[in-house]
Amino acid sequence: MLSQAYNSKPDNPVTPNGSSNEPAANRVRSRIDDAQLDHSIQVAKRFSRRTAHDFNNFIAVMQGFASILQTRLKDDEPNRGMAEQIEASAGEALKLTSWLSAFANNKPVELTQLDLSSSVDEFLAKARVDLPTTVQVQVEPSRGLPSLLCDGDQLEQICRHLWQNAVEAMPEGGRLCWETTLEQVTEPASGVKSPYLRLRVSDTGEGMEDSVKGSMFDPFFTTKYGKDRGLGLTIVYDAVHAHQGFIEVSSELSVGTCVDIYWPVMQEMPPETNAALRFEGAQTLQTLLVVDDEAIIHVLIAEILKSEQMEVVGVTSGEEALKAYQDSDGATKAVILDMSLPGMDGLTTFHKLRELDPLVKVIVSSGNPGQQAIREIMAAGAFGMLAKPFSPAHLLEVVKQVFG
Repeated sequence: MLSQAYNSKPDNPVTPNGSSNEPAANRVRSRIDDAQLDHSIQVAKRFSRRTAHDFNNFIAVMQGFASILQTRLKDDEPNRGMAEQIEASAGEALKLTSWLSAFANNKPVELTQLDLSSSVDEFLAKARVDLPTTVQVQVEPSRGLPSLLCDGDQLEQICRHLWQNAVEAMPEGGRLCWETTLEQVTEPASGVKSPYLRLRVSDTGEGMEDSVKGSMFDPFFTTKYGKDRGLGLTIVYDAVHAHQGFIEVSSELSVGTCVDIYWPVMQEMPPETNAALRFEGAQTLQTLLVVDDEAIIHVLIAEILKSEQMEVVGVTSGEEALKAYQDSDGATKAVILDMSLPGMDGLTTFHKLRELDPLVKVIVSSGNPGQQAIREIMAAGAFGMLAKPFSPAHLLEVVKQVFG
């Protein structure tokens, strides 16, 4: 298994050919340490960012002078064709640097509620247009699944790279299967089973050797030299990791490959706590506790929520948060909790709040949504995730999801 060692042995591992008896030795286990891979990806992003910036300048010079040469050469001159080739090659190089820039520049995660099965259907409807006639696609969606809290663009990227890898692994044709389900996964820290949405993509392609399995998510690793840049699966890993998810992979030579992606299910509020955002009559305010060491964040959130008849109480530490929640005597209806706090950190504050009130509704806030502490909080029952920087519309959406 790669990415996260949450479920080192799937309850019912399925091989790409549909059987459930793949030898355990052929399944990828926890071979790569998260911190090590995350560090490698960040190094690759820094390298890509600097390389793309410098190369863009060189390419602009080549492309510009090649264009000037063409204007000074007659159509029938032999050298004109060479100038055209230089400009065309520079254009292809520019596409590559643009691609590196897109990988290097972290786009803030914009979380929205999505239907996983419907999202997969929409992607496949577009992807089938260029599908080789020798590849058969089988879709096994589960309907009525809980909502997936996910960035729609990143979900499409994940699907696109998995599709491309699977199709390229079947040059002589084969079967490609997409499946969506709800699974119970045992958390390693608590031993408690938690619900996860699973996307399974399996193919009957070439499969992978053991030496390839352990490096498949590494930046710039590729077995398709000349055809691939070696970042497709790195992008998949990075996107899944940013959503507190994890990946499992099984593969066998001449049998195929199966990729399972898991996302934590957004917790549903108990009916008795599913209050409206606004009270009726004289009681017009809902109280929201914002825990963030930057006071300007309190001001920003209060301004955004002013039109929603919400009262915002801001504190700058975990200790202050516990006192404020106790002193509110039940008036505080939800908490926005930043993970990076001085003194008592966000994870400890979350558990302390849970000791005060097991039903406390906590929205986790962080500029690094991939960190391990957030996975633990989400698995323990946090009601939502607010990735920084956030837009007013996104804040309103997350808060309204909590209040109903």
